[in-house]
Amino acid sequence: QERSTVLLVTLNGGVAWTVYGAMHFAGDISPVASTAVAAGLVGLFGQLLSRIQFASALPYVTAAIGPLLPGSATYYGLLGIVQGDVNTGLSSLSTAIALAMAIAIGVNLGGETARLFLRVPGGPEAATRRAAKRTRGF
Repeated sequence: QERSTVLLVTLNGGVAWTVYGAMHFAGDISPVASTAVAAGLVGLFGQLLSRIQFASALPYVTAAIGPLLPGSATYYGLLGIVQGDVNTGLSSLSTAIALAMAIAIGVNLGGETARLFLRVPGGPEAATRRAAKRTRGF
């Protein structure tokens, strides 16, 4: 992570964790739905921050999803399998998979939502210009 993005990414991850905590613990909403909404905000803010900074959204998003990653669910799932409690272990691993999918879906939907409201660089004349040779299929 570059030094110039650390503060913004930390704030983005903090917002995600706060939203998750408020929805899951205070609002009694499922962890998967809470994670999806929080990841959507990460994608939204990551895309907006990248446009403001004229940079890629990747560093603003990948580091900010860290607080949402399903590390403990994966750990407890594998621990349950190793200790012989296969049903509990597989249940925890399926929760980890659902959380990972919620992160992926949320980040993508958040990024696409941000793109709905952002101007396309180049204005209307860019839409009538021919595509670059590499995007025309040959």
